[in-house]
Amino acid sequence: MNRSCMPSRCANGSPRRATIPSFTIGLLLDSHQHDIAATLRESLEAEGQALDLYRQLLRPVEGKLVGLEEFARQMIQAKKVHAAEVDKMLRKPGEVASFAPRADQRRSTVPA
Repeated sequence: MNRSCMPSRCANGSPRRATIPSFTIGLLLDSHQHDIAATLRESLEAEGQALDLYRQLLRPVEGKLVGLEEFARQMIQAKKVHAAEVDKMLRKPGEVASFAPRADQRRSTVPA
């Protein structure tokens, strides 16, 4: 019998070692600030980054892949709406001015 077919042995004939998955938790990508305003500001920044990425996706597929173009446009719209909602939550009651430049108004690395 070919040794490479034996489940308890490796191809070179040495005993196969069982691999045990790691149960450690990786590094958390979090600021570890737990007040609601900090969380909302993080969310607003993440929305801006996502908006930039969807704009990067849109540029090469525009006019070429209709389905992917439509997906990118829908996600850009959803990100703009969510960023506006988060911006509204960050304002003090009665304020009408934007808390910070909205994700669709901030300087982007990729023009719209």
